Amino acid sequence: MGEDRNIIKVGSLNLKELFEKNLKIPEYQRPYDWTEEHVLNLLEDLRETFEKNREKIYLLGNLVFHKNENNNTENNNDEKKVTWNIVDGQQRIITLALILYVLNETEVNETTEEEKIIKNSLAENESWYALSAQNLKKNYEVIKKFLETNLKGKYGDFKNFLLKKIVFTYAKTNDIDKAFILFDSQNTRGKELKRKDILKVHHIRFIKESEKRKLWAKFWEKASKSINEDREYDELDELFEFLAITRKAIKEELTNIKNIDVYKEFKKEVENDENLNNYSQAPIFENFEFIANKDNIEDINKDEILLFTKNIRLKKNIFYLFEGYKYIPFQINYDIEGGLRFFYFLRKYYGLYKVLKDKYKNIFCIFDELGDSGNIYLRQIYKSLILFFVDKFGFEKLEDFAVKILSLLLYYRLNASQIRRNSITKFNWTGDSGKEASLNLYKLIFLKSSLSAIEKEINKYIFMNFEKKTFVFENKDNNKREGNEIPVYEFSVKKRFYDEIKKGNEELLEKVKNYLEKFNIKFKEENNGK
Repeated sequence: MGEDRNIIKVGSLNLKELFEKNLKIPEYQRPYDWTEEHVLNLLEDLRETFEKNREKIYLLGNLVFHKNENNNTENNNDEKKVTWNIVDGQQRIITLALILYVLNETEVNETTEEEKIIKNSLAENESWYALSAQNLKKNYEVIKKFLETNLKGKYGDFKNFLLKKIVFTYAKTNDIDKAFILFDSQNTRGKELKRKDILKVHHIRFIKESEKRKLWAKFWEKASKSINEDREYDELDELFEFLAITRKAIKEELTNIKNIDVYKEFKKEVENDENLNNYSQAPIFENFEFIANKDNIEDINKDEILLFTKNIRLKKNIFYLFEGYKYIPFQINYDIEGGLRFFYFLRKYYGLYKVLKDKYKNIFCIFDELGDSGNIYLRQIYKSLILFFVDKFGFEKLEDFAVKILSLLLYYRLNASQIRRNSITKFNWTGDSGKEASLNLYKLIFLKSSLSAIEKEINKYIFMNFEKKTFVFENKDNNKREGNEIPVYEFSVKKRFYDEIKKGNEELLEKVKNYLEKFNIKFKEENNGK
């Protein structure tokens, strides 16, 4: 009988005992990416303890391991055959293996345990082999130089100190979700674990075939491209943000636009359903088979999808479509299934997101340079609405829809004294906190069947709730201003919002102004108030 999944085993071991275990770095792990600073900090700590009091225990934090569910050899007391999958501690363990590898170079010729770990870090993670290999080579030179400079002639004693006096505490469980929750709460020495990293492993564990696990782990890594070098925020972070905002807004559960827990929002909710979701497909289709581009997982345009029809006149028919990600029959608010279907869902929306970024950048990305928080909230609303719209209605009417949404957001930004993230979720686009006039654009897209129906509701909202006024852009106060003229001063956050639209797509801005002028909402640009 297998080990109880609810049991978390805890203990402690030294480095020698750790390297005697059958350690494995799973394919879902990040590449080895410790910098020179990380390595030198660790080496200096170890050297100082070794020189001052080498009999002292050096506690190097906690490790978390996951044991495969089908690995039951531990119950037979055959510990050497038990695989310890490293969940937390990969970077530290590889670095220590590299240190021992350098220390052993002059002593042994046979393959050592630490050498196996180093090779394992490459072999099990071939999708990002180059990055791991590059960092291993660089840190090998850093370690070699440090040891030659600071510990020459003491290699044997230092090695014994490392093996016997470096001690870890550890937790080990059969439940991969529990393992990553432990990692999330205890990870203090490596990079902070993002909730979306837990989400990745949560779904990868449902994929049975090893090659498919590697393929989708590779897709995840490739899609996690940094958007802003100054902060750890990548394309998947942004995509999950847009999808989560949309899902919550449709259900009227969007109470805070910031700090949405993507793990809770996108973890498995229901058992996989073999029946086809007919949201975007004709009801004649029974099932589908999605074929990602294995040769180049980044090239979404070569994805394929097979759509299987129901029995029609006693014959089975198959529709074979290219750019298959577009036709994956899932909608944004579908109940999340575990494993491959989750990655198909993600592939679909990542594909739409990339098309918007690459081919419709002058519409989709016009606010990307805005940095102040109020404008950032409006950007999140804008981009998530654009993604939702093209998912349901396609790209043909994208510009028309963008004009309507920009009109609402521009009026709101220019009319509101300040923007708070909680007020955004009330969808009051008048900019007047005392006026109860909400329009849930997400629910509108979800419920309406055409752009004309959406436009009708937006027109009605503007007509009923927007005041007739003229926004005057000027550098200083103008005492001659008429009663319905609202000043928008140069260098204000309001003016920056307007300027970003103008800089990103001046033609689009003119269409927004022309649209609002139908409701007697006008714009006037003046120089120095003249």
